[in-house]
Amino acid sequence: MEAFKSRGQNDGRTSHDFEDIVYIIENRGTIWQEMKNAPNDVRAYLIEEFRNLAKNRNIYEWVDSNVERGSPPATYRILENWESFAALAKS
Repeated sequence: MEAFKSRGQNDGRTSHDFEDIVYIIENRGTIWQEMKNAPNDVRAYLIEEFRNLAKNRNIYEWVDSNVERGSPPATYRILENWESFAALAKS
């Protein structure tokens, strides 16, 4: 997250760091549960970062341009989980 914020130039379509985020989310089936079970400070940080990214009007395009072969079903699944996670209480 920090690498994307500092090097990503606010463009998830071309950022290798954002590509890495999407790759992990897409390919690690337990990632959402792992983040939910993270220590409070880590979970709060991740929720805030995912919440901020979810507000970006280009988030669908960013995720879709980084999923395997631009798969709309994968994009929708990722964004659904993304929004659910971002909606969690931070503490």
